[in-house]
Amino acid sequence: MNIYIIFRDRRPSESLAWFARRSLAFALDRFAPRIGEVSLRVADINGPKGGVDQACTLAIQVAGGSEIYLRDVDSSPERCVHRLARSEEHTSELQSPCNLVCRLLLEKK
Repeated sequence: MNIYIIFRDRRPSESLAWFARRSLAFALDRFAPRIGEVSLRVADINGPKGGVDQACTLAIQVAGGSEIYLRDVDSSPERCVHRLARSEEHTSELQSPCNLVCRLLLEKK
């Protein structure tokens, strides 16, 4: 499983890249055989103005060609990464199709 960190409209941060790789690898390790590539884009939406403007977009290529996208915005990119890793860790889209169908049926009740 390859994890790529891309910084847009902000200075690259080695500590943030390390934290993101570690968090995502920990959250997604059990799904590694079914994941092709993981990319995290970190962007500063408003530039140097500050505020709630750090956007993190997580893209995961799953075996079989499908992709999963998650996005979060916060003033701290570390909090964005943490929330995205936790969200992805619990998503049902990486489970087998049978489990996904069963879960969707249960959620409709």
